[in-house]
Amino acid sequence: MNTEYRDFIGTYTGVYPAGFCSGLVEEFELKTSTGAGTTRQNGEGAKKHAKDDLQLCLNAKHDPTSRFNGDSFSDVFFKGLQACYEDYAEEY
Repeated sequence: MNTEYRDFIGTYTGVYPAGFCSGLVEEFELKTSTGAGTTRQNGEGAKKHAKDDLQLCLNAKHDPTSRFNGDSFSDVFFKGLQACYEDYAEEY
């Protein structure tokens, strides 16, 4: 993992293995295509002009993700996030 800090903002590269990001996008598209997502107009009652996007809430216990190199996508994601946090905490 490579890091760069400027004005207390960290930029991290090489956090995730090759293919992880595209695989995660495919996982979200798969979940969305099976009806797991909703618009925030439906989910929150938001006005379309204020929030026009899709939200996808997954419960990893009841709606497990596919595997990536033997681990779940959520495990790989949170391991990477934790590594960034620990690096940031060490820096500051």
